[in-house]
Amino acid sequence: MPKIPYDPNYLCFITTVTHKRRPIFRDQKLAERLGTMIMMACRLKGFVPLVYAILPDHLHLLVCSQHLLLRTLESVRSNNQTSGEAGGGLFPPLAGPRLSAVASLPAPQVGALVKSIKGTFSRTLPHGTVWKRRYHCWMIIDGRDAARVVKYITYNYRHSGVLERYGREPYVWCDDGMIGQILS
Repeated sequence: MPKIPYDPNYLCFITTVTHKRRPIFRDQKLAERLGTMIMMACRLKGFVPLVYAILPDHLHLLVCSQHLLLRTLESVRSNNQTSGEAGGGLFPPLAGPRLSAVASLPAPQVGALVKSIKGTFSRTLPHGTVWKRRYHCWMIIDGRDAARVVKYITYNYRHSGVLERYGREPYVWCDDGMIGQILS
C-alpha cells in the first residue's frame, strides 16, 4: 500500500497498538496519563482532538488540523451572516482575512503528532517498549464517514469485548460540540 501524505484539509483517524498487544491500559491511571498526553500533543502539533478511545492494548484517535477547524468555523460564521447562500460543503475552501495567518503556517504532520504522544507517554514509564513502531492513519473526507468513525471510536469497547468502564472517561473522550460544528 503506498504512503499517502496527510492533507490538513481533512479529518484524520489514527489507530496505534501497544507492543505485543500488552493490555497496559487496564490501569486507569495510565489511561488518564495517556489522555493528558493526547491533549497536550495535539495542541503542540497543530491538531484539535475530536474523540479518542483508549482500550487495554490500543488507541483510536480522531483529530483535525487547526487549519481545518478555523476554516470550518469561518465558513459557518459566513453562512450565518449571509443566510440563503449555499454552504461550502463539509470542508469548504480556506478564505477570509482572519485566516491568512493560519494559512501561512506549515501544515501539521500526523507523524509528528503520533511520535509526540507515544514518545512522551513512554518516557513517563520506567519499563521498556510500550508501543509498536507503526500506526494506521486514514483521512476522512466525507461527513457520513466522519459520523461513522466517531460512533465506531465511541462504542469500540463493545466490539472489543472489554468491561463497560472502557465506555466512559478516562477511556473515552468526545468533544460533541466541536464535532457538531465540523459536521454541520
